[in-house]
Amino acid sequence: MAESTRFSSGETFGRYVVESLLGEGGMGEVYRALDTRLGRKVALKVLRKDGDLSEDAWAHEASRMLREARAAAALSHAGIVAIYDVGELDGTAFIAMEIAEGEPLRALVGGDAADARKIQILHDVARALAAAHQAGLVHRDVKPENIVVSRAGTVKVLDFGIARGLDRETDPGARTLEAEPAESLFHGTPAYTAPEQLTGEALDARTDQFGWGVVAHELFEGELPFRADKGPAALMSSILADEPRPMNRAPEAIRALVKRALAKDPADRFPSMTVLADELALLSIEPEPEPTPLPPAAARVSATRALALVAVLAALAAAAWFLFRREKPVDSAPVAPTPSAAPLVRIAITDLPLPTTDNPEALVAYREGVQAVRDASWTTARFAFDRARKADPSLALAHLRYAMVAMDSEDLNASREAYRVAFLLRSSLSDRDRSLLDALEPFLQRDPPDVAEMRRRFADLSARYPGDAELVYWEFFPIPQRKPADLLAFTERCLALDDRYADCLQIQARALIALGRHEEARRALDRCVEVAPTAGDCMFDRAAVEIMSNRCVGLEEVTRSWVAREPDLGRAHSYLACSLYGQGRENAAVRAVVDTATQKLRASGFQVEALTLDFGFAAGTGDFESALRIARQTGVVGDIDHEAGPTAKHVFLLIELGRTEDAGRVAQDFLARQTASLRSGTMDCTVDPEPSFYAAAHRAGLLSEAERASHRESWIRRCVQEGDAAGAWYGAYALPATTPDEAREALAAMPSRPSLPEGLPYYRARSAAALRGKVRFLAGDMDGALPDLVEASSHCGMLLDPVHYLQNQHRLGVARETRGEKDLACEAYRSVLSRWGAAKDSITARDVARRAKALGCESRPGP
Repeated sequence: MAESTRFSSGETFGRYVVESLLGEGGMGEVYRALDTRLGRKVALKVLRKDGDLSEDAWAHEASRMLREARAAAALSHAGIVAIYDVGELDGTAFIAMEIAEGEPLRALVGGDAADARKIQILHDVARALAAAHQAGLVHRDVKPENIVVSRAGTVKVLDFGIARGLDRETDPGARTLEAEPAESLFHGTPAYTAPEQLTGEALDARTDQFGWGVVAHELFEGELPFRADKGPAALMSSILADEPRPMNRAPEAIRALVKRALAKDPADRFPSMTVLADELALLSIEPEPEPTPLPPAAARVSATRALALVAVLAALAAAAWFLFRREKPVDSAPVAPTPSAAPLVRIAITDLPLPTTDNPEALVAYREGVQAVRDASWTTARFAFDRARKADPSLALAHLRYAMVAMDSEDLNASREAYRVAFLLRSSLSDRDRSLLDALEPFLQRDPPDVAEMRRRFADLSARYPGDAELVYWEFFPIPQRKPADLLAFTERCLALDDRYADCLQIQARALIALGRHEEARRALDRCVEVAPTAGDCMFDRAAVEIMSNRCVGLEEVTRSWVAREPDLGRAHSYLACSLYGQGRENAAVRAVVDTATQKLRASGFQVEALTLDFGFAAGTGDFESALRIARQTGVVGDIDHEAGPTAKHVFLLIELGRTEDAGRVAQDFLARQTASLRSGTMDCTVDPEPSFYAAAHRAGLLSEAERASHRESWIRRCVQEGDAAGAWYGAYALPATTPDEAREALAAMPSRPSLPEGLPYYRARSAAALRGKVRFLAGDMDGALPDLVEASSHCGMLLDPVHYLQNQHRLGVARETRGEKDLACEAYRSVLSRWGAAKDSITARDVARRAKALGCESRPGP
């Protein structure tokens, strides 16, 4: 391979125009260059012959590095620098790669960054290495210089240039690359070298684990774990014989992990980087303060839920290190300065630059999608971006925006797949949109989604582009569990940048509703519809205001207007059906609207929502066999992440029918199939049915009391960790309770003030009231239950959850009856009998019929 001098600015190397030198080392230089064919900036690594190596040794090293670079280039991941091109030109080997923005981890070593941030970095590094190992690569040079932390928080592991393939005999589960001969040269940076590297033994994935341990020790303590002050020989001896220096600044849990990772014998380390990463994910260094105290059994928080990140590693090739041969470290990771913050220019989403495409149809569809996002019509936007990406499959921004709007749909997998395509095409994205891609990674590429990390990245990104209205919106996504006061401040920021951003008007209204300011909320929603007549989300919330105000006639007016605006929108028809059912219209009239709604929902891909509405009508009219048949179809949809709600309705109906064993089997089957993403921070703990499933399985004899209690404690810890301590009581105790004993247990565990977290979605308030009322009712406290039972009955959305609504009406009637309020009790009983009067299998209906007869209630038509 030819030796040559450095390139100067402006020189060409094949299709690359050199702009500047980024770094150099013993095996070549790294340049910032322009790829003239694709019009993108790259880091161009040019490999040059080491003067101390023979021609044969150099040829072997260069060949190996290029071979491993090609293997690494086949991988892709949002947090990893991508390899664009690998080859030789005029006898000179080169590697063209993405430029990594940020700073090496070395800048944080021994610094005052929060422990939680350091742990997150180490966790991300471990996940990246785990993915490389699964793909058949061992890094062998894990060190702070090979880890870059971007301003947005993305962690990237660099320099797979000395990586080697795993030998299948060493790691049978790994994909085998061409293994390196045992007698080949030692590679790696001395201070981060594992004992087996020094002694020439066979290497496997646990070698990288040792390097990770050195990095972790140094990150927290600011010094290496082994003596490096007396030269190479002393360092080698220390690594082979000495115990690591004690860690004094790191949390105790981290010390234990690092100690095991630094074990001399690989067999004493963690079985894999995946196991180590899972241990890191369980750490809780800075637990969230609990807004509402829970009883001691429920309040203990010792761990977070484990993250199972969906990741594949795209590694990059760069310079090799030889033991003690270099006096200065190789600057092998091309790190570009982080861009400065953009000037404050008010930018609406429709003002952002359009992507470049030669396909007019794709551009028209993309424009339509962007306008639909601004108009809070995400369903319309999803179809538009889907058309755009199909018209031009290379349009990265269309794939990215489809992924963003599909996050709110039933099919999260479709969103994730679109994200992966966008990532592969990311070289065509602007700096702003690449940062947007990075910010979404924790939600769309981790299982369960890491909401907290996504929010942190968007906060950083919004600070970099302070005039960008869209980034302000995503800084607060997802909206549930945000405090209303915070949301109002957020909407002020958003609307100051774009006063026609319908989503921000909608969120403003939701915050006002949560604060009980309904008239102001109506005005905000009216403004939303005014600026965006097709704003489906604003119409949805406008309808929700009528539901929560128990204005079924008003709901009919709003939904008929909504249907006129968007006749093909299934959700508009479903809420029209709710208004008719709430007013007691004839079943045939309600059925006709339900059929229209479900047809349109299915046509739009909302299969689970259609089944839920069908189930609601059947259960709400006492046709329980049809309701059970519909409930059994939920699994056919094949989207386990959206089965939790419908499955809960199935279980609760079986309990209502006295079929305890069947309810337990359905619950147990779901628990066996559920995925980690169901347990993400996006679930509202107040109505999360997971503890109810464990309770149902326990009642059916499928779980012991100890197992049920253990699952409940684990679930409570997750909720508290996610900042929903108040909601935890509702989901863990109140929702599952069906007997007096369970109700008394729930009351014993009830916080002194069983209020809701401030940011709880306003439409859950009556669900929470129903749960409080139910628990007190079952425990025999009729006077205490009555206010909550009244509040829970004051809405007209009962078609969406008729079983719980009618059970609540039964309890309300009994509470009224015990107070001697016959007329009001009969009114509640008639509400049940008008819908379930002929349903002989219903426990509730039978008791209501008996009580109404004994009380002498007159039969009247209607609800």
